[in-house]
Amino acid sequence: MKPYISEFDSIGHYKYALLPGGFTDYDKIRERTDYGFAADRQVDAIELYKSGKVEKLVITGDGASGEEGNAEVYLEQLEKVWGVSRKDVIIEPKALNTFQNIDYSLKLVPDMRSENTIVINSAIYMRRTLLSCRKLNFYPAYYATDVNISRKWTWQSWIPDFHVMDDWMRLIHEGIGMIAYKINF
Repeated sequence: MKPYISEFDSIGHYKYALLPGGFTDYDKIRERTDYGFAADRQVDAIELYKSGKVEKLVITGDGASGEEGNAEVYLEQLEKVWGVSRKDVIIEPKALNTFQNIDYSLKLVPDMRSENTIVINSAIYMRRTLLSCRKLNFYPAYYATDVNISRKWTWQSWIPDFHVMDDWMRLIHEGIGMIAYKINF
C-alpha cells in the first residue's frame, strides 16, 4: 500500500482523480445539482485539476451524475461554474457502493491500473475504499478529505450540538460497512 498523502501541496501529478460517489444529489424539482456533506471531495479534486496536478476526474456512482440523476446538468455545472472541461470528466453512473465504485471505474477506465491515479475520498470511508482497492489488485495513491481536526475547547463546547447525530449516522454506516467488507473480503 502506498503512503497516505496528508499534505495537499505534496500531491504529485496524476492522470486520474477517482472520486467515489456520495457528495451530490440531483434535485428533480429545481433541476439542479445539490451538494452534501462530502462536497469537499469534488472541491479538492477540482483544485488539483485546475492546478494541473490532475488531468481527468473519474466520478463514480454519485447522485447527480448517476442513473437517478442528470449527468448533463451535472457536467454543465462542472463546466460553467467550476471551470472543468467536460472532456476531462469521466462518469461511471451505476455503482451503488464503495466496492462497485472501484470495480466499475476500473472496468470503464482500465488505464487507471497504472501508477497514475489518486483516489480522493472522505477520511471516514478511506479504510473501506482501500480494502476494495486491495481486493481488486489496485494500489492507487490516496488523499483523504474532511479529516477531523481537534478543536480548541471553549465554554461553547458544552452546548449540545445536534449536528453530532449526522456524524453518528456516518460512523454507524461505516461500522456496518466495515463488518460487511470483513465478511466478504
